[in-house]
Amino acid sequence: MFEKTSSTLANDDPMSEVLAPDKLLQRCQDMYTSFNSATTTPDAHADEKLLAWKILNADDCTFIRQVFYGLYRYKKLINVLITAFFHSKSGEVQRSDVNMYMVFTYISLLRLRELTFYPYRRLILCQEPQKMVVFLSFVFNEENLNNLCKDEWLKLYDVEFVEQIVADVLVWLPDIDELISHLEEKVYLNKKKEEEEANAWAAGGKGRATVARPFNITAPKPRVVPPEEPPQPPIRAKAPPPRKTGPTTEEQNIQQVKEQNREKMSAFYSDPKKQPFKLASDQRPTNIEKVREEVEAERAAELQFEGIAPRPAPAPTNAQVKLNSAAILREDALYKKKQEQEAKILQQYEQELRDASEFKEWQSTMLAMDEKERLEEVERRRIEMAASQQAAIDAKLKQVEDNKELVAAMRVEAAEAEEQLAAERAAQEDANRQKREKIVDDRQGIKVAQEKVTLERKVRADALIAEKAELARRMAEERALEHQRKQDLIRQLRAMENVPMAPTKEFDPTSTMEIGLLEEMSLAELKERMAVVKRKQKEEEEEKRNEIVDRKQQRENMLMEKAANISRIRDLGNTQAQMRRLKKEQVKEEVVAQQKVKREQGMLDLHERLQNKQEARKAEQARLAAEEKAIKFEQLRQAASASAVEETKFKELRKGQDRDLKVRQDRTQVLAAQYEKTKYKQETIRTTNIRNESKAKRDFIKDYDERIKQLTIAKEVAKKEELDYKTSLVEEEHTRVETMHTKGLHMSQRAVI
Repeated sequence: MFEKTSSTLANDDPMSEVLAPDKLLQRCQDMYTSFNSATTTPDAHADEKLLAWKILNADDCTFIRQVFYGLYRYKKLINVLITAFFHSKSGEVQRSDVNMYMVFTYISLLRLRELTFYPYRRLILCQEPQKMVVFLSFVFNEENLNNLCKDEWLKLYDVEFVEQIVADVLVWLPDIDELISHLEEKVYLNKKKEEEEANAWAAGGKGRATVARPFNITAPKPRVVPPEEPPQPPIRAKAPPPRKTGPTTEEQNIQQVKEQNREKMSAFYSDPKKQPFKLASDQRPTNIEKVREEVEAERAAELQFEGIAPRPAPAPTNAQVKLNSAAILREDALYKKKQEQEAKILQQYEQELRDASEFKEWQSTMLAMDEKERLEEVERRRIEMAASQQAAIDAKLKQVEDNKELVAAMRVEAAEAEEQLAAERAAQEDANRQKREKIVDDRQGIKVAQEKVTLERKVRADALIAEKAELARRMAEERALEHQRKQDLIRQLRAMENVPMAPTKEFDPTSTMEIGLLEEMSLAELKERMAVVKRKQKEEEEEKRNEIVDRKQQRENMLMEKAANISRIRDLGNTQAQMRRLKKEQVKEEVVAQQKVKREQGMLDLHERLQNKQEARKAEQARLAAEEKAIKFEQLRQAASASAVEETKFKELRKGQDRDLKVRQDRTQVLAAQYEKTKYKQETIRTTNIRNESKAKRDFIKDYDERIKQLTIAKEVAKKEELDYKTSLVEEEHTRVETMHTKGLHMSQRAVI
């Protein structure tokens, strides 16, 4: 992967068919920007593009593929940093370079350890130094990563993954600082060199100096001030039509016609001759329904048949899942932790003779009791909620009645307000009439006012033109003075150029400075020693590579041993689990058998109790029948009238109705009290929740504002430091120019002398 690519980037052989770093990065950007997930897959897109570009080097293909896959996979992570980067450095970067920054973000955050620093440095140096200075100073900054990116990354990935990314980036800070210093030197020295070349060309160049000429621009014609339009008359809305209540005239007419038609039809069908014809056979008793039920029962019996029994489902396979290194280490650590816990329990039992099984049994019993109490509490609350619901319905009905009364009162108030509004409208009409008369009088003086305003505007325009002419004259004088000052400066610089320079001495790479230092050496000796140090460094890298290979082999052997141990422990655990399952099934069967015996005994007891109750009910019915027979006989004997019997029955029914009404009234009062109590609890809970949510929201807003304030202060401090730095650079440049100017004057004076 990236290890091969790093070797490719480090290869300086001109005959190797590899892409240059800048072309390699451009291919990565083109690969990512041309991908459309709705039409193709990443693999197919990569194969198609590499074939179209005719890239034959395997390392280049691997590098482009890995960068493209990484950009597609970690798109959200990269977008977080890119968004923060463009927000913080909006005045120093261009939006068109977003794809280049995305590629460098992926390599810097996730692949820099594999790529190593030297190939990464080559990729950086092939780009524009100004862009890379801004990017590297932002990405390799611990404060930016923690404050601007880490919070958003934690919403997408695990804490360990995010912390690992930040730690990997901060490892390269010393090397990156040197690279940033090198790039800054390039940026600022290039600007300085360009300024020096421009000054030298202006001082001793062969071309003629450009003479500034004013633009031949036609003077604009004075614009005609448009006349002001007269004010529009006020728009008066029509009064709304009077409000009518009740049905409309059309609805009343329709209802009247319906009543007339209904009376006509009633009068028409009141005549016995107009009654509809009915067959006497339809009124006779028939058994067609019974016959239909018998036929349907026969058809249903024909449909009852024994179906084909389905095949049993196949048994699941016992194939084991292949474990990777992380799963092996995790499961091995879990088994070790369990073994340590078991050893600790045995050690405590040996030393302190303490067994926690009784406590755990008591704990499980108490938990079961708590669960039972919880279920009872839930049932009680359910009953209370039902009662509260009924009370809420009653309260709603009461509220509806109150609303009706309130609506009636509001209608009365609306009628009074309408009368008052009519009076105000009449007063407003009188005031409008007076205003209209006043406006008609004022319109007669509009023309005079317009002429006066036009004259004033013309005077102001003439004054403005004169002021602009004076300002242009002053600017021309200032430009002439500035041009004269520049010509003087150019003459001085040319005088400095004409001063003869001192002769230079050729440099000998085999000679030394001969100033008496202990480590004094020539440039040739220094290069030789550097070659020796590089060979030694290469040997150390080879030794370190061998050590890494040995450690990998040892790790693989260790993982193999742990995987075998895990397999053995799993087999043992499966055997024990099967034994526990069998034991649990036996216990379950015993419990089911005991419950069956208890259920049968309960059924017998219930049947016996029901039988006794049935016999007692029959005896009571026989006694009541005898008493009723005796009462009837007594009533007949006493020749009680039918009216007296009916009156007695009505009284009994009246008493029963009164008792039922009293019971329902008591039940309603109890339910209403329960509803009020439950409603009060619900309102208290709702108020508490709203208060807690409001407090949490205020705390969140306060923290967010504080954080934004801190970020704003930090940004202002950074901008101030950058402004101070640029100001110091400008001051140094001015000082240098003044120094050179002073030296040039001195040298010109000496030359004149």
